[in-house]
Amino acid sequence: MTRAIFILALLAAMSTTAIGQDSACPVQITDIRNMGNTLSVLFRNNSHAEMTRYEFVVWFADFAGEPHFLPVLLAHKHLRAGQSGKLELSANELQLSFSLAHAYPLHVSFADGSVWNDDGSHSCSTTALQE
Repeated sequence: MTRAIFILALLAAMSTTAIGQDSACPVQITDIRNMGNTLSVLFRNNSHAEMTRYEFVVWFADFAGEPHFLPVLLAHKHLRAGQSGKLELSANELQLSFSLAHAYPLHVSFADGSVWNDDGSHSCSTTALQE
């Protein structure tokens, strides 16, 4: 019961979710999956330009509420407007039991030379309950 209350309180405190992300976000994170020893961040290019480089910050909250940050996920793959993508990280420490996964885009570069950077608000973040 205490764990459920903690999770609900943490979710309420994090006001942005995949459904409620800011429409100005160039990237919409659609899911965060921690299966076995692989973390997957699934996302969609919401911009009108081709993405050429993107970075995501991912962290987990354990059942005590302590954050556990992972290395920044980075890719240089081209992703057309409207196209979906996936970044994966394999690591033994992912086998730990976490209740919540949290991710947000940190930086996005576009083919036209423009860039988008998180302003520190993490307004494009997503939180996913892990089973």
